Amino acid sequence: MLFGAVLQAVACACTFAFLILVVAYRDEICELIRAAFQEYANLLVALLVAAELTWSESDLAYPTVPSITPLSQRPPPLFA
Repeated sequence: MLFGAVLQAVACACTFAFLILVVAYRDEICELIRAAFQEYANLLVALLVAAELTWSESDLAYPTVPSITPLSQRPPPLFA
């Protein structure tokens, strides 16, 4: 139980440190993400268009309903 508590405290400390890092450098992180999206915008659009072209209506085919034979159905109640 002590080992689990120590691991939980370490996990909380790591999460807290990560959140402090993200909050402290949020402007730089946003700038980095924005630059990455601007750099790879054309590649992203090309990948989305290619993925759209490979999508077909046959992928959305509904499964057929299984047919139930009369032998597998319950008989009617006796006191109906």
